[in-house]
Amino acid sequence: MKRALIIFAAPLLMTAGTSCAYAKDPWKKYYKQEMKQEKEFYKARRKSEKAWHKYHKKYGYDW
Repeated sequence: MKRALIIFAAPLLMTAGTSCAYAKDPWKKYYKQEMKQEKEFYKARRKSEKAWHKYHKKYGYDW
């Protein structure tokens, strides 16, 4: 009886385990938005740093 139960239950457990592993992440969209915002922030910051360096180089201020 135990052997029959193991033979019957093992495939179910294996499929359940794999389906849980590949389940959709409900936060995936949120993570993508966060990454996009972070990327835009660093891009804007780098752009402003470049502008500052260009200005500093042009007028030669040395603090």
